[in-house]
Amino acid sequence: MGEKPLLTLFRKGDTTLVYIASADYAKKIAGPRCKPGERLYIHVDRAYGRVLAYTENDITRVISPDMDDLEFILSFCEKDLD
Repeated sequence: MGEKPLLTLFRKGDTTLVYIASADYAKKIAGPRCKPGERLYIHVDRAYGRVLAYTENDITRVISPDMDDLEFILSFCEKDLD
């Protein structure tokens, strides 16, 4: 068995890619703002590379990933841009 991926593609739309972070990666990015059992959704704008992350798919609970995480997320999603 392999390791669980840090990000799993949840939805691929014309303008946005939506990922769900693994529990460990969500904890790394959000710390205590993402409680156990909550999901961290990451939306990537396909045209501009803008990244939005928030818990429980609630836009009022925005999480701001640091630069290293932003770079990782953008490089991770390159394969899904086609």
